[in-house]
Amino acid sequence: MVIRENKMRSKMKHIFMMMIFLLSIFLIVGCKDEDPITEPTEPTDPTVVVTYQVTFDADNGTTPVVVTVNAGETVARPNDPVKTGYTFDDWYLGTTVFNFTTPINENITLVAKYEVIPVDVEYTVTFDSVGGTNIPSQTVDANDLVVEPSNPEKAYFAFTGWLLNGEAYNFNTPVTSNITLKANYAFMGIPDSPLYQGRVYNSDFDQLINGFTGTTIDSEIVDKASIDADQPYISVGYSGAIGNNPDGALWKQAGSQNGSAPAFQYLVIRMRGFEGASIEDLSIAFRLDDNHEVLVVPFKETFDPDLEPNIRELDGEWYNYVISITDTLDGKEYVGKTGFTNVAASGVMVGFHLMNTSVTGSGILEIKDAYYAKVPNPIYPYEGSDYHQNRDYWYGTIGTQVGTYVTIEQDGFYGEFLESDVNPNHTHLVLRLRQGAPGLLDINDLSIAPVFLNGTIGDPVSFADIEDLPASLGSGWLNVTIPFDAIYDGELQISGYKLINGADVAVAISQSFLSYLGDYEAVDYPVLDLENVLIYDNFNRPTIGATTTWTNDNQVAIDHGFSYLISYSGLLASTMGEGFMTLDSTGGDYVSYKVHSLTKANQNEYRYLVMKIRLNDTASFNDLRMSQLNYNDQSGPVVYANAWYAGLGLPTIPEDMNAYPYQEGDWTYLVIDLSLTEGYSTDFAGFEIYFTGSSISFDVVFFANPVNQIDLDSELLWATFEGLELGTAQGKVSDNQWWANVYDSPTTIVQDGESNQALELDGTGYAQYHTASKGVGRYLAFDLRIENPGTIVSFRVGPTGAPLWAKDGELILANGTPMVVNQDGQWHRYVIDWVASGLTLTDTIGFHASDGEIYWLDNIAWYSENPYYDESLLWGTWDTMTAGNANEQVGPYQYWAANYGTPSSFVEVEGNMKLKLDASLGYVQYHTGVMAQPRFISFDLTVEAAGSFGLNVGGTHKWNTELIGLDGEPITLPGVGETAKIIVDVLLSGLPLSDTFGIQANDGAVYYVDNLSFEWLSPYQGLYPVLSEDFEETPVNDGSMYWWGEWANVANGTIELVTAGYTTVRFGSPLIAGTSFLTFDVKLATGTNGDTFRIELGDGNLVNWTDLIEDGYVTALTENFMTVTIPLKAYVSNPASLQVIGFHINEGGVVIDNMLISHDQYGYQLSLFNQTPEA
Repeated sequence: MVIRENKMRSKMKHIFMMMIFLLSIFLIVGCKDEDPITEPTEPTDPTVVVTYQVTFDADNGTTPVVVTVNAGETVARPNDPVKTGYTFDDWYLGTTVFNFTTPINENITLVAKYEVIPVDVEYTVTFDSVGGTNIPSQTVDANDLVVEPSNPEKAYFAFTGWLLNGEAYNFNTPVTSNITLKANYAFMGIPDSPLYQGRVYNSDFDQLINGFTGTTIDSEIVDKASIDADQPYISVGYSGAIGNNPDGALWKQAGSQNGSAPAFQYLVIRMRGFEGASIEDLSIAFRLDDNHEVLVVPFKETFDPDLEPNIRELDGEWYNYVISITDTLDGKEYVGKTGFTNVAASGVMVGFHLMNTSVTGSGILEIKDAYYAKVPNPIYPYEGSDYHQNRDYWYGTIGTQVGTYVTIEQDGFYGEFLESDVNPNHTHLVLRLRQGAPGLLDINDLSIAPVFLNGTIGDPVSFADIEDLPASLGSGWLNVTIPFDAIYDGELQISGYKLINGADVAVAISQSFLSYLGDYEAVDYPVLDLENVLIYDNFNRPTIGATTTWTNDNQVAIDHGFSYLISYSGLLASTMGEGFMTLDSTGGDYVSYKVHSLTKANQNEYRYLVMKIRLNDTASFNDLRMSQLNYNDQSGPVVYANAWYAGLGLPTIPEDMNAYPYQEGDWTYLVIDLSLTEGYSTDFAGFEIYFTGSSISFDVVFFANPVNQIDLDSELLWATFEGLELGTAQGKVSDNQWWANVYDSPTTIVQDGESNQALELDGTGYAQYHTASKGVGRYLAFDLRIENPGTIVSFRVGPTGAPLWAKDGELILANGTPMVVNQDGQWHRYVIDWVASGLTLTDTIGFHASDGEIYWLDNIAWYSENPYYDESLLWGTWDTMTAGNANEQVGPYQYWAANYGTPSSFVEVEGNMKLKLDASLGYVQYHTGVMAQPRFISFDLTVEAAGSFGLNVGGTHKWNTELIGLDGEPITLPGVGETAKIIVDVLLSGLPLSDTFGIQANDGAVYYVDNLSFEWLSPYQGLYPVLSEDFEETPVNDGSMYWWGEWANVANGTIELVTAGYTTVRFGSPLIAGTSFLTFDVKLATGTNGDTFRIELGDGNLVNWTDLIEDGYVTALTENFMTVTIPLKAYVSNPASLQVIGFHINEGGVVIDNMLISHDQYGYQLSLFNQTPEA
C-alpha cells in the first residue's frame, strides 16, 4: 500500500511540473506578440529603447507639433509661438508652467499660454432726437459711461427721457458696444376748454370790432403776433397713449358708403406729419359694426392698389395714402363681442379709426381729408364718404381744426379799436380766445388794457383781477366777456382793447366786439292742452300687478282698465311707490313692462304721449326704449328714447338735457309726438317698455292735444292779395311773400265784391300760381271757392314741382280726413296737414287748376306749433353786385366778403343776379359778415351740376348731409336742372348763432344761390299771462291775486307816480313766482322827468330805468305811452321765489298802465303740468 501511494505521489508531481513548464512557455510567447508597453519594465534585453510623445499645442490656430522623446530624457523647448493680440507667457502642463529639465516618462501635452496685449477700445453712442433739436453723438471708451446730454427740445412736446430698445436707459450702465438712444416725449397738447357761458355775438345788439376774416393784420397795436389764414385740416399731436384707442383716435369716422353692399374698394387718407411723426407709429382700426371688435392693422401692413405695403414715410408734405380695403383685410376676421360670432373681414365696414399704436413714438399729424374711392388712383379731391368733413354717421378727433385767427406769442400783444360811431351804451368787451399752442397756460398771465375812442391806451389789468372769467383757456373758443368797469373807471369811451400775453405759450383770438348784453333764446318746444287729456296710467295701485305670461284674468289689470299687464323679464327688483312705478334692471340684463287697454286707447284722437319720468342712480335715457301696441294689440317697432321727437326737428331727449324745458326737480316730462316719431302713430292703445339701466321711475302717462287742434296764435298770413294791381298775378306779392310766378298762365288778381281781392286760377286752359312765403308751418290754410265746375275736380297744391290732387284723397286735412272740394260756389276754409299729406316742409308752394275749372283763392296762411320766424333779413338778393369775381363784393346788410381765391362769382341769369359756386375744378367758397344772426337760413338753390354743398356759420362747417331742415331731417338738394327753396335750422344743424357766414361747394358741383335770408324768432314770442291789471279800479288785496299792495297812487285808471320827493306802488302776489316777463305801458308825466324811475323785481331788488336802457330792453321815456317787456330772468336770480313787484321814483313823474306778468312758453307748460289731473 505504501509503495503504491508513493508511486502515485511521484506521478502527480511530475504532471504538476509539466503544467508549470507549459504555462511559462505560453506567457513568454504571448509577451513577444504584444505592442510596446507604456509601462516599461526593467529590460531584460539591453538593445530595446523606450520612447514617449510630447505634443506642443500653440493655441494660435496652427496644427499641434508632436515630438518623440526617449524615456527618461528631456524635451527641448521650441521657439516661442506667436498669437495676434497677445504676448507668449509659457508652456503649461495642465495649470503649471512646465519645467523643461523634467525627464519624460509618459506621453504629455504642453499648451501655450498668452497674455492679452492691452488695446484702447472705443464705442459710439448716437442720440436720435426723433424730430427734436440735434444732440451730438459721443465716443466712449469700452466699459466707460456715456455722459447724459442736455434734453432735446421739440415744439409742443415735453422730453421724458432716453430709451434703448424701448426701455429707459440707465446712464450708470457701462458701454460695451455701439448703441443708439432714442428720445421719448409726451405731447404737451392743449387742454379741453372749461365750461364757460360767455357772450355770443348778436349783431342786433353788439358792435363788431374785428371778425378776423382777412388775411393781413391792419392794426398798429401789435408785437409778436401773426394771422393764420383759413386752412381746413385737422392738426393732432400724439405720444404715449394719446390716440391709441378707437374712442380717442387721432381721427375716426363712419358713413354708409360701404354698408351691406360696399361701393368703394379704396380708402384714401390725405395727411402729412412732422416733429418726428412716423408711419411706423400709425394703425388703421376697421369697424364692421357695434357687435364686433375693431380690426387693427398697422398702417405699414395695409396694401396700396399695387399690393405694395403703405410704407412711404411722413416727411412734412401732403400725400394721399391709398388703402385697398379688400386686399388689406383678406384672410382677416372681425372678432365678435359676447353673443356674436366672428365674421370674415371684407369690404363691408361702417367706418375706421386712425390710431397711434406706438409706445414710444411722437409727432404732429395733420389730416386734410379722408374719403372712399372706386378707382385706385383718385384725383384729389375725389368721391366718397368724406371730403373735408362730409360725414354721414359720426366722426371725431382728439385734435383741433385750424381756422382764421391772430396768434399772440409769448411776451407779445395785439390790439385794435373803433375810431368812430361807437355806441355809448356798451358795457362789455368780448374777446373770442383759445390757447394758441400746446403747453401749460396760466390765464392769470394775460392782461387787458382799454383802448379809447381817441386811440389812447389805458393801464393794463391782469385777468387775475377780473371776476367771473373762465378759469383757463383750452382747445375750444371761449367768448371771454370783460366788463368795462373791471378795466377802467373814468369818463372816456372804451372802443377797443390791447391784449397782452405774459404766459409761456401762445394765445389766439378770432373775434372781438363791444356789447351791452340782452340776448334771448328762442322758444321751440310745444305747449300742450292739458285741460283735455286722456290719462293712461297714474300708477295709483299698491302693486305693479304684472304677470310673467299673457292671461286675460289678471285682476289687477282688470281693476285698472287694462287688457293685461305683463313683464317677461327683470321685474324682481321693480317696485310700486307712492303713486309711481320704479323699474330696476340691476338683477338682470333688462326689465320689460307691457300694458294694453281698450278703454284708455288713443284712437287717433291725441297727438302727444307724455310720460313723467325720473332717472335714478346712474340710469340714462339711452337705456330706455319702447314699442307701441295699437288698438288691435299689434306691436310696432322698438324705438329708442333718443329717437323720439317732441315736434318738428325737436328731439324729446336733446343732447344737452339742460336745454330741455320741461323739468321739475328730479322729474322730467317727456313729450313724444306720435305723428312725427318714426315707428309710432296716433293709434296707440299700449306699449312695451324695455329698460337696461339701473333704475327709472314713472309717475304718470297720458295723451294730450287733439290731432286736429291748431294753434291759432301761430298763424302766418302771407297772401291776402289786397292792394295789388288787378290783372296778371305775375310778380305781384303781399308783404309776406318773396316772389310770385304764373309762367304765362291765366292766373290773375280779381275783385271780389266791393272790399276784397282774390286770386283767380282760370283752368279753362291750364292755370298755375307759384310763390315763396316768408315762413313755413305744418298746416297750410286757405279760402277756396269754385267759380266754374269742370269735368273733374282739378285743384291741386303742393311744393313746386310735386303737387297733390284733391280728388285722389292725397291732401289730408288737419282733422285727419282727405280734402274734398265743396262745389257749391261759396267760400270755404281748408286747412291741410302738410306732414300727414306726406309733403316736405317748404316755403315754395304751387297751386294748379285745369279741365275747365275756375278757382278763386284767398287768405293763404301757415299754422304751426311755433312760427317759422317773426323777423327776417333778406340780404342776399345780389341786386347791387357787378358780374364777375365775388371777392370783396358786398351788398346792403353785409360787412365784408371774401372767396379766398376760389372761383365764386356773380352772374346774371335771365335778368337776375345770382351767386355762382363753380366747383368743377375744386373746392369753392364765399364768406361774409352779415348784419344779423340767423336762427334759420333760407335761400333759393339751382343745380347745374351735382356735388357737395356746405354752410359755415361762426367757423363751424357742415355739409348738406349734416344740414337739418324744418322737418328735422337732412336737407335734400334739388336735382340737376332744378331749383328749390332750402331752409336750414341753424341750431338743429349743430351750428352756432353768429353773423359770420360762408357757403361752399365741392366734388364738381355748380350751384346758383339767390335770395339768401336770415330769420329769427321774436324774443317775446309766447307771452302767457298769470296776472293782468288795467287799473280801471283800485286792486283789492284779496289774498288770492294780491297778498298785499300799496295802491295809493292808483288813480284815473292808471298808476300816477308824480312827486317832488319819493313815491311808490308795490305789491306782493302768490301768482308771480316762476314767471318770465313783466310788461306794461309807461310814459312821462307832463312836464316831469324819469331820471330816478326804477322797478323793484323782488323784495328790495331795484333796477334803474337807465340800466334797462343800457341793457337794451327799453328806450328813453317820452310823454307818449310805450309798451315795454322786461325779461325777469335777466334781473331775478331765482324767479321761482319772486313775490314782490314795485315801481319807484324820486323827484319826477311817470304814468303806468296795463300791467301784465306772464310766463314764457316753458314756464306756462310747467304750470300746466302741475295742474294735470291724476285720474
